[in-house]
Amino acid sequence: QAPVVNCTCRYLGTDYHLGDAVCVNGPGGPRMATCDMVLNNTSWRMSETPCPSASLSPVPMSVSRISWKG
Repeated sequence: QAPVVNCTCRYLGTDYHLGDAVCVNGPGGPRMATCDMVLNNTSWRMSETPCPSASLSPVPMSVSRISWKG
C-alpha cells in the first residue's frame, strides 16, 4: 500500500491542496492559478483567466470611509 502524502502549494504563507484554485498576482496582473503536480513537485499552473475580483470597479475612498465603523 502506497503511503498517503499531503502535497500542498504555498502562496502568501498559506497552504493549498492539489486542485485548489486561487488568485495569484503575477507580472501580467492577477490571474487564476491551480495547485498542480509537475515532475513530482507541486507547482502553480497559471491560467489566462483573470481573477473574478480583477474586473470589479474600485470603490472610491470617500465611499469606503463612510461605510467604515471604527
